[in-house]
Parts: sequence; structure tokens; C-alpha cells
Amino acid sequence: MRFCLRFLQLLSLVLVLPVFVLMLISSLISAKNYESIPENYPPEIRFKKVYRLVSLFLYIKGVKVVIVNPENVPKKAVLVVANHKSNLDPLILIKAFGKTEGVPPLTFIAKIELQDTWLFKIMKLIDCVFIDRKNLRQMAASLEQQQQIIRQGTALCVFPEGTRVLSRQIGEFKSGALKVAYNAFVPIVPLTIVGSMGHMESKKRLQKAQVERDRGYKIQVIFNTPINPINFNQIDSQNVANNVWREISQTYAQYCQD
Repeated sequence: MRFCLRFLQLLSLVLVLPVFVLMLISSLISAKNYESIPENYPPEIRFKKVYRLVSLFLYIKGVKVVIVNPENVPKKAVLVVANHKSNLDPLILIKAFGKTEGVPPLTFIAKIELQDTWLFKIMKLIDCVFIDRKNLRQMAASLEQQQQIIRQGTALCVFPEGTRVLSRQIGEFKSGALKVAYNAFVPIVPLTIVGSMGHMESKKRLQKAQVERDRGYKIQVIFNTPINPINFNQIDSQNVANNVWREISQTYAQYCQD
């Protein structure tokens, strides 16, 4: 029986892989065309295209995304603030948003070094914002781009640790990551990702960090209670960042124990 199940899984992968390659090529072409004629590609259509590609990729990887507290999933443009443990995290969040009815499309803030990777070439299709942290002028311009994205109805996700943190702890949150929520006067949604540690990570890097990859392929996305702008707009951004860090840290510790 186990052999039959394994055989069916392998057969499924053989059938699915060519479809994935075709969808990947189609997405790369669409991303290129979008740069030339953006008016032909509305945000919802672009996000759905990326969502379908991501869903198939996660299926091939055997990853299952489980949403916790679906009542907190935003129905309008917000700033999503999440912990970052894996290269898989953006794909996990695209899946979480795409599988839920009535939620806005999602995009990300990413460091400029990633923009030439195949994954983030596709992310350009959903208006991913690339930031050069060594260029203050470019960072200022990117803030206006972030506000424009939110104004058009797209949710924006930031990983305020600034990089993947291969540890059972949550890294320090940088207050600058929240600036767009203040400027655009939109809610902040703290979001905790549990179970992605070490996925799509080299064995060498895991050994260097002295951490083991999370076992299993069920990854939980916990939507914490949104924070309305009226409740934080007059509070120092570092204090707000610390409060969000504390909430995500507690949620991460709780669900890691379950």
C-alpha cells in the first residue's frame, strides 16, 4: 500500500513539473510585458497569476499552508508585519492571501540584492518594492512607491528583522519598516509564520547557524489582531515596533510548543 502511494506521488510530480515550467515561463514573460504596458495588467490579475504559480510550487514541495485566526485576515490594504525564517516565507504568505476570499492582493518590500533572482523577477509582477539600504535617496523614493501601492488597494508585507533569522528567537524589529503605515494611515497586521525554518536553505548554512530545519511540511500562518492607525499614530514608531515584536515572539513560542 505504501509503495502504491509513493508511486502515485512520483507519477503526480512527473505530470505536474512540465506544467510548472510552462507557468514559470509564462509568468516571466508577463513580468517583462508588464514593465512595458502596465495598463494591460490590473493588480488582481497579476496577483492571481503569481498565486497559481506559487500554489503549484508548494504542491511540488509538499507544503501545506494552514491559516490560524482567519477572522483577522485583512479585507483592505494594510501593512503586514511578519517574522522571517526562510526563503519560503513570501511564497507562504502569497498562498495564505490567495486562498482566502475577499482579501486584497499582496506584495513585499525586499532588499535590492534579490531583484535579479528568478523568484523576485516574478515578484516584479506584483510590484515588489526593492530597497537599497545604502542609498538614502532611493529609500526615500521607495517610501512614496510603498504608499502608492497601498493607495491602489494592495496589502504590503515587510519583514522588519531585515533578513532571515535562523534561530528559535525573533530578531530585533527595525522601526523604519513601519513608516509607511504612519504615512498612509493604514492598520498594521502582525503575522507569525511557524514551521518554515530552514526550508529552501542550504545544509551548510543551517550547520553554521547551529539550527535544525523544521520537520514536516505543515506551515502555520497566524494572523494576530490588527492595530488600527488611530491607536499607534501618535506613538513613537520604535515603541510600536517593540510591541509588535513582543506579540509575534510570544505567538511564535506558543505555536512552536504545540
